[in-house]
Amino acid sequence: IGSLQALVELARGLPEVAEQQIKRAIAASDESLELELLRVNMLGNQGRTKEAMNFANAACEHHPRSPPPWMVLSTMHRAAENNLESQSGIQRGLKAVGPTDRQGMARSLAVLELLQGDRKKGLKRLSGLTEQDPRDVITRSLMLSLPEVIQDTKLGERLLADIRRVRGENSTLWRRHRARLWLGSDQWRTQRAEVIEGLEQWRFHDPANSLPTLTLAGVYLRLGEAKQAERVCRQA
Repeated sequence: IGSLQALVELARGLPEVAEQQIKRAIAASDESLELELLRVNMLGNQGRTKEAMNFANAACEHHPRSPPPWMVLSTMHRAAENNLESQSGIQRGLKAVGPTDRQGMARSLAVLELLQGDRKKGLKRLSGLTEQDPRDVITRSLMLSLPEVIQDTKLGERLLADIRRVRGENSTLWRRHRARLWLGSDQWRTQRAEVIEGLEQWRFHDPANSLPTLTLAGVYLRLGEAKQAERVCRQA
């Protein structure tokens, strides 16, 4: 109720009243995490970045085993271009949260490392996560979107096989990444028949998805067969 009342005051253009409402709600609540993060968000939107970060830090101290405050703190540091602090926020959180939450937070840390220039470290962290959980499709899918993995045919095929084992051949995710690996290497040229057949099957099993059609048309254009590409697009 407190959060709703605060949002009403914000909508009325009364941020000071909204902040006081949130303060009272936090003091009266045994489950204050949502309210604390609402306060952080409100302060951030008002340009009160330093205060917002202080309250985000406080939320981490009050709820150390919960991932959201750590992620919010990291996101704020990243927005302020504090790269080291954005990573250290998640690293601190990894030591505090429960075992079931560590996989997702570690993946987020790897993404930060990739984005902030430490790609080898990020890739190593993602690889470690796949070794810990043979059914972690999310991490494998993320890795298959990286140019380093697409260029490493052996690694890409292994990750693709893992997704196939978990999701099956009819999985759109598996078909999408298989096509990405084909186009990222010379397979579209050396294994033309297999590539075209695979993309045609994807079109058949997922007719509402335009990606297999566009991918197949792109393959034909690469092969110099513009009429075939046009035929494919007209059939969509």
